[in-house]
Amino acid sequence: MSAPFAALHLDDVLVESLHMRTDVRGQPTTNSDEPPAVDVELDIVQSHDEQARFMIPFTVRLNHRTADFKRLRYSLDLKLLGFFSFDPGVDTHEIDHLIGLNAPSLLYGVARGIVAQSLSLTHAGRVILPSVNFVEIMRERERKLARRKRIPDARMDEEQASSGGAQP
Repeated sequence: MSAPFAALHLDDVLVESLHMRTDVRGQPTTNSDEPPAVDVELDIVQSHDEQARFMIPFTVRLNHRTADFKRLRYSLDLKLLGFFSFDPGVDTHEIDHLIGLNAPSLLYGVARGIVAQSLSLTHAGRVILPSVNFVEIMRERERKLARRKRIPDARMDEEQASSGGAQP
């Protein structure tokens, strides 16, 4: 049986930047069983022209805090741009679900390969990114967006209160 194609399409991935830092002094290898500290950031940008096209700036950082760098003696900062589209006729609810969970998972898989290949050339050896929970990452992203939306409203309320109310 041939596999059916998904409604979400990964059209392109570009590496925007890749920065690695290693400390080769001391022991020649690190403890490869010890996972790196991983931070993931992403944004979802919908096309103004086509509602079914998206760009996702996607960042993976390993050991970027000083204590983590000292522990494993390497850090990596990878920024990707992922471009996605959907089949015509896919409903909005399915688009919202797939773009928020499946698209970042696809980009993380691309990042996993880049990280493994890049770090294999260092004292760290091949590092396989641990699995992350994109459901929780997206929940945290939504909480941050909700807080940002409330902050301007609070400032506007303070300005209106200090000026004696809303201006006509």
